[in-house]
Amino acid sequence: MRLYEIRFLQALALTVAVEVPALFLLLRYVFKARGGGLEAYRIVLAGLFASAATLPYLWFVVPAFVESRGMQITAGEVVVVLTEALFYAVVLRLGFPRALALSAAANAASVAVGLLILR
Repeated sequence: MRLYEIRFLQALALTVAVEVPALFLLLRYVFKARGGGLEAYRIVLAGLFASAATLPYLWFVVPAFVESRGMQITAGEVVVVLTEALFYAVVLRLGFPRALALSAAANAASVAVGLLILR
């Protein structure tokens, strides 16, 4: 396996380790979704699927079309946040504004931790 693919798997593990707990905590304590019928397993599965579906896009698709690293991160994260927000809105039955805030916060946490750890 090449170094890039190994780093991708590390990033995926880190993303899941940060975003899934962030989703859970945000939904339970910030958005108070416990009363809305969101079971813990649905939150965890939604976070796992969203990360597994969007991170390859950031690592393998965006770099093929965008040369600038800064633009890769910026454009890629915008698309990821919007895509995950749509997914959360449908799967977790959230309004889009709430799903967008949830996605943006979880991804911001993931990017921040990634920058601190993987640099």
